[in-house]
Amino acid sequence: MDRVPIYNMRPNNWIRTSLILLITIMLIIPAPVLASAQGNPSISVFLPEDRVSPGDETTLSFSILNAGEISVGGGASAEARVTTARDVKLTLFPGEAPIQVLTGTVPIGNVAEGESDPVPVKISVNENAAPGTYSLPVEIEYVYTFIIATGDVDSPGHYQRTKTVTQNVNLIVEPQPSFEIDQITLGPVLDGYGPLDIVLSNDGSETATAATITLTSESSQLTFSGAHGSQSVSAFVGDIPSGGSQSIQFEAQLAKGSMGIVHPVSLSISYTDEFGETQQSKSIKSGVSPVSDSGRFSVISNPTNLSLDQAADISFTINNDGEDAIFDARVFIQSTDPKLSFGGSHTAEYVVGNWPSSASKIVSFKSSLAEDSNVRPYPVIVEVIYKSSNNSDRTSYPVTVGVTPLGEQSFSITDVSTKLSVGSEGDLSATLVNDGPQSVENAVIVFTSDLQTISSLEEEYAVGSLSTGDSKSFKFSLDVSESADEGQRQISLSIRYRDSDGKSHVSDPIDVILTVSPELDVFEVSPVSSTFSPGGNGLLVLQVTNVDDETLTDISAKVFPESPITAGDDTAFIPKLSAGESTEIVFDISLSPAALDKIYPLDLDFQYDTNSGETLLSDTYQVPVEVDSATNGGQSAISTFLLPVGILIVIVAGGVYFYRRRQNSQVEK
Repeated sequence: MDRVPIYNMRPNNWIRTSLILLITIMLIIPAPVLASAQGNPSISVFLPEDRVSPGDETTLSFSILNAGEISVGGGASAEARVTTARDVKLTLFPGEAPIQVLTGTVPIGNVAEGESDPVPVKISVNENAAPGTYSLPVEIEYVYTFIIATGDVDSPGHYQRTKTVTQNVNLIVEPQPSFEIDQITLGPVLDGYGPLDIVLSNDGSETATAATITLTSESSQLTFSGAHGSQSVSAFVGDIPSGGSQSIQFEAQLAKGSMGIVHPVSLSISYTDEFGETQQSKSIKSGVSPVSDSGRFSVISNPTNLSLDQAADISFTINNDGEDAIFDARVFIQSTDPKLSFGGSHTAEYVVGNWPSSASKIVSFKSSLAEDSNVRPYPVIVEVIYKSSNNSDRTSYPVTVGVTPLGEQSFSITDVSTKLSVGSEGDLSATLVNDGPQSVENAVIVFTSDLQTISSLEEEYAVGSLSTGDSKSFKFSLDVSESADEGQRQISLSIRYRDSDGKSHVSDPIDVILTVSPELDVFEVSPVSSTFSPGGNGLLVLQVTNVDDETLTDISAKVFPESPITAGDDTAFIPKLSAGESTEIVFDISLSPAALDKIYPLDLDFQYDTNSGETLLSDTYQVPVEVDSATNGGQSAISTFLLPVGILIVIVAGGVYFYRRRQNSQVEK
């Protein structure tokens, strides 16, 4: 069969042949890959658990929903890219709500289509927050790719945007009682027993129904006699309406020697809410100090004719300072000095019987002194053993009085305690004892010192009247200059007083030894994150601990960088730091590219307020800033990668150069 020339083909055959050739060429030669996608994330924020109460400090858990939108479809990977919100950050603002936001901007990461993991934000609700529904602004910032256009597999085109959206979510503050201790007092305390009175108010928006109050002592020296010496006691008080208050009284018992301190207590309230459910309030912390530091009985040693060579009666006037009568009372005395005896014994007893409130009794005892005695006070311990109005057996606090033959009035200072250090204020605490033989009135302790480095903020301390053998604690606030040396120092105290006739006297000076400790730091500073690379920058994180014995407030920290260190942010602020408490502060610093691999010192100081309201400036602290080239802080990951690559390229290029030069030399030869 003869072949027909192509130009003689029929038109249909020509078209069919052309299509076959075109399809064959397309299968053999790869064409550019064409793919594209266009879309965006659609972000919404929700607060599933939206109920809080006044005074709460809680964490809100936000949910982010991404309902991505596709404008132009592409492959699954491209569509996922354009609908994913990347580098998402959430910031909560209080708006008009009665809350404090305790968490800053929260980084979330990427949020694909669907619901994110819970995003925690910590808040505190004001104690006096009014119940109601409040709108909280929530700001969401994210980056997304809105177009993916690929003309060639080797030159993709991604176009991205940054978007910030703000949405409001509702927060519901629920009504509830809110309790506060308006007043707490202890005393008068007599023989270690006294009433502890509390006034409790409900400042909340809901009535506390069928309330029971539980008071707990956090001091082993304070117990409740009505609860058989327990450190916890409860009382049912009924309903406490919103805006109302309730007074409660408990019978307290104090250990001996615990009158001059503040005893910590905590109070909690269980009640029934409006739904009939039992609720428990938060624990309310407080402290109580006795309003009286004396026993039920005051004892006065009356003038006596007792002399070194003649026995005589000694008498004491004892007053019942309590508000109620006592029964079956007996006065028991004991001489703690073997040279003073009562009818040949060192103890004696006097039966009084029933003893009305505020009544005085004079009790007398035959006494004598040993032959080798001298003119000085002879201590006598006086106690009263009795039954109280509720028929309980009690023994009064022991009172020590002095029985002294007539002689020179004298005083002594005991229980000296100092808390002094170089460059700071401190206290001198001690006890003034009237050693007799007379009672004194209007006694004043006068501070005198020849030292230039130690001074008293007040030069006098009023003690008042002191009977023979009585004592009174006192305290002077002293200022130790920074030029003072540590060690022991001596000052003098004298007592100015009036006798029973109103005549003024001044005692001989009494020397007191003070111990001055070395200067103490107020803060302890240690690095948490302090290593950087040359030319790097970042956050210097330091831990600050209050090593003082009091709470400090309004603490401003400032760094003083020197080359090669600079600071973009050289200050930090701590609102409050309790004794022994630690917190972290952050500074934004940079290192010069010329910085060497070593540790550089960075100066830091603090300005702060003390409990007394005084604003002080600390000494300068030095913290270490370490420079380490191996650290990637402040460097670009690309530059870190390109450096060895560049070195490798130089080595290869050099090798090729020398190889070609050698080949050319051989050809020329």
